[in-house]
Amino acid sequence: MEASQNCERGNELLEEIFNCWEISSYDEKTEKTFRKPMSKEQMDKSQNLLNQIKQLNCEDEEIQERTKELQDVVDYQNKRVFVGNSITNSIVIGYGILTLVGGIAFFFINTSSSTQSCFLNIMFRFLVGILFLFSGLNYKKALSPPNFLIDGRNHNESKPLPKVIVLLGSVGSFLVNIYDSITKSMLNSEITHSYKQKWSDGSVTHETEMSPLPILGVMMLIIKWGYYLTFVTFFSPLYVGYNYLKNYVWYK
Repeated sequence: MEASQNCERGNELLEEIFNCWEISSYDEKTEKTFRKPMSKEQMDKSQNLLNQIKQLNCEDEEIQERTKELQDVVDYQNKRVFVGNSITNSIVIGYGILTLVGGIAFFFINTSSSTQSCFLNIMFRFLVGILFLFSGLNYKKALSPPNFLIDGRNHNESKPLPKVIVLLGSVGSFLVNIYDSITKSMLNSEITHSYKQKWSDGSVTHETEMSPLPILGVMMLIIKWGYYLTFVTFFSPLYVGYNYLKNYVWYK
């Protein structure tokens, strides 16, 4: 009697777990609904109910199989995935190391100087180097949200963004597109231009001129990526800190 009640309770808990999850897809042919947890609340509730089912010690094979299946889903959704950029990570670490090396070199070069400005300069270089090195070393961890967060954010991406963000994004995108269009037109222009030159004595020569536009296009392209890398590097400590909070603290 008790075993039957435990199995019945186990079935109820399994249904409660499945029904508290978000719908991820629907198969029209089989008319099956697929769900998975997409929030911290759903993950915590699911694990708590799964623990209760295991404590019932139900010997029903179907319930045991279903429990394992749902536990596998929860375990998978709890795994973290790196969503950042490895190149950016290397640049931030490199910048931190170079700044520290520069601070050490500046210290030895100015060992004879004991002015307050020199001391503050050295301390500033050390602090900046440590800050960026720390940001680079924690970049991968900070940008590794669990699968349930990734799915939840993708699931809710249809929600309208604040008007201010949309406006700033539109203006920024418009300016970047103009810059890219000018750069591409310069890069695609002809490098040389040939023409005929007729002189007063009746002779004709063929002249060739080099166009500066492709060179300017290359310079604009380099400047664009230079600004991008500078922006990303400069704001990397804030970016890493924000993502750490978003993926480890504010992720309910």
